[in-house]
Amino acid sequence: HNFPPMASLVQPATTILPTESTTEQPTTTTAPPTPILHVPSPECPSVDALFQQLMELGGLTWSKRNITTVIIAAGTHRIDHVAQDADEATFTGVYLKGPHYQHLIIRGETTDKTILSGGLILCTGPDVHHLVFEDLFITNGDQAGWRSWMGNGLYVDDGAHDVRCTRCTFYDCEKLGVFVGDVKSHVVLSDCVMHGNKRGGAMASEGGAIDILGEYTQGTCVVVGNVVGGAAAAIVCDRLRSFAIVCDRLRSFSVPNKVLSSCRVVVLFLQE
Repeated sequence: HNFPPMASLVQPATTILPTESTTEQPTTTTAPPTPILHVPSPECPSVDALFQQLMELGGLTWSKRNITTVIIAAGTHRIDHVAQDADEATFTGVYLKGPHYQHLIIRGETTDKTILSGGLILCTGPDVHHLVFEDLFITNGDQAGWRSWMGNGLYVDDGAHDVRCTRCTFYDCEKLGVFVGDVKSHVVLSDCVMHGNKRGGAMASEGGAIDILGEYTQGTCVVVGNVVGGAAAAIVCDRLRSFAIVCDRLRSFSVPNKVLSSCRVVVLFLQE
């Protein structure tokens, strides 16, 4: 008999391996935090709560939230938040000092006026810079005090710089609408209005600087109806840059050191 080779009679063993399931498992992802904070909202029920959040641990807690824009709802927001400066002097408003507010925009809704009433915005120190306020109405008419910065709308000093106000109105403040003090302190006012402030519209002294710019108004900044005369002129600055203004009295414009650059003044004589 002719038999086939033995090797051909041996079939290779078939090994069945366990197979892995091809069903995809659902993955859980966490949405990144929104860079916009609305006030009021469950996360921030009021402007007082906003000021408290901005100041917690000197701003360190705020910086970890990665919020780039705060939008405050239209309407009148009464400021009752009590803050302390470095010397523990108390006032109502917010005290911003430190590097945690760079490129933050605090904006009012434009459906109607967004009014912050009865509080001071105090920005101090060279670490505070590139902070922006937009479309806000700021009044601080009932907070006179022994500190020089009390009773103002916005007070920027000790080297805080590139603080920008765009389309903001400072009115009926007990002292000045805007004050900028000390060397290297710097504020940019763009299309702002200052009226009815008891000691003047804006002042920069002791080396502080104000740039007044604009895109929407001919004079770029309107300063009318402020108490004028002597040190209470509507605009008193050591130095002004790119300056243009609409004011209601020639005496409203005062630059004691006469350091001007690219300046233009439009004077409107308004009837009483």
